[in-house]
Amino acid sequence: MSDRPPEGYEAPRGATPADAELLGLLTSTVFRGAGAPADAMPGQFPLLYAESNLPNFRIIRHYSKPVSGVGIRISDAICLGHPFRIGSIGSVCTYEEHRGQGLATLLMQDSERHMRAEGVDLVIVSGGRGLYRRMNYEPAGQVGHYAVPAVNSPPGLAWRDADDEDVGAMARLYVRKPVRFRRPLEDFRATLAAFRIQVRAGPGRTLVAEAGDRITAYLSALMRRRDGVLTLETSETAGDPEATIDLAAALAADEGTESFDLAAPGAHEDLSEGCERRGLARVDKPESGTFKLLDPERFLEGLRPLLAERASSEAASSLRAVNRVGGCAFQLNGERLDVTGEADLLRLVFEPGWEAGELPAGPLGSFLASAFPLPMIMPGFNYA
Repeated sequence: MSDRPPEGYEAPRGATPADAELLGLLTSTVFRGAGAPADAMPGQFPLLYAESNLPNFRIIRHYSKPVSGVGIRISDAICLGHPFRIGSIGSVCTYEEHRGQGLATLLMQDSERHMRAEGVDLVIVSGGRGLYRRMNYEPAGQVGHYAVPAVNSPPGLAWRDADDEDVGAMARLYVRKPVRFRRPLEDFRATLAAFRIQVRAGPGRTLVAEAGDRITAYLSALMRRRDGVLTLETSETAGDPEATIDLAAALAADEGTESFDLAAPGAHEDLSEGCERRGLARVDKPESGTFKLLDPERFLEGLRPLLAERASSEAASSLRAVNRVGGCAFQLNGERLDVTGEADLLRLVFEPGWEAGELPAGPLGSFLASAFPLPMIMPGFNYA
């Protein structure tokens, strides 16, 4: 496939303020239907469409009109106290009459070049369709899910729907999470407001738990209706795990559903332990969306101090990770492991359970088994 668009189409580039209205019309028409106002999608995803983020919204124009787009938000993130950079991709679309010409593929390739130049290590896409899988985006990260049964007024729980005045307290809970985005307070406020009005999956709802005048936990739910049946799924949580579980039970009862699908990522063992103390069965599922380690070498270099804490400082300082097309080569003291597929690389870094014999028998295998898996980040409000 050519790396240039067909005749009449401009090369991929970042959007500008002059493109903003027609870009909003493109995405609103594709995702909300013909006749949707141009501000429908920008109103629901304010940070993605913010003027300051437009260079990260990659577009192809046809005779000066945006006809295909890939939205990117680039964020700093924290994994167990150590920084990395993540690119979140969404709003990938093309007008129907311009499909079948490879425009989205060209834009995804352009997006990867752009994100590499911006220092992005890990990419998450809000979907798993064929386009992404052909470009080696794969599911990753095992998340424990618990069906929390509905309970009217759980004992000892004081709860209510969150409002704008709660943002500061919620942000203080969020920054305690072991794996998280760096999220300025104004971004937190904007995304929480947008989360309430999203119609992609139905409106979102966020509850807070209170102890006196203090907020101890919050729980945000995606409210999905399938075949007329309402289901409640986790978008984001933070705070006291017991209060979080009680919020899930209270929301299920308040919405008239049998249970709440509460997600407990790998870094949130206290939430998993709380569910299991209540006798709730765990079902492991991949994190929603698909992922790609865009620059494994840089990602692991940034996390080298964390790997030293998990294994040994001597081995961590000697480990070499070398980027390969679709994978990575790990080297330590003369030993080498070539991980040749994106799925296997993600599985090594973010999922438990490599089979015996898949890792080298010597020091390299021992180091990798101690250093990994790392907990995967949950997008939460960062996809609002």
